[in-house]
Amino acid sequence: MKAKLEGVRVLLVEDYEDSRHLMTAMLVPSGMRVTAVGTAAEALATLQREPFDILLADIGLPDQNGYDLLQTIRRLSQECRSIPAVAVTAFVSREDQERAAEAGFQAHVGKPIERSVLLSSIHKVL
Repeated sequence: MKAKLEGVRVLLVEDYEDSRHLMTAMLVPSGMRVTAVGTAAEALATLQREPFDILLADIGLPDQNGYDLLQTIRRLSQECRSIPAVAVTAFVSREDQERAAEAGFQAHVGKPIERSVLLSSIHKVL
């Protein structure tokens, strides 16, 4: 799986610094290039500066929830409209998974995160 993820540009949106570091440490050994930000506003600014292959977004962000963030991203540009997105969240009920899918996330990874599940979800949506 490493070869297929080599060079993938990941935008990670997670408000907890420890979680950003943990997820980055899970992704980098597979050859992915990770840009990690802590807020929806930072994510939007970063997306307007550079392209990414996939978005990993927490749902419980402080400034704008992940559902609304993805809707905003989908309105930015054609490239952003089609970026694959994975919800990475502690909201793991069936209803939460359905809401993530309805918001446009192609996959849902529950916290605490297992590296194999995260990598498999990324591989699946790419």
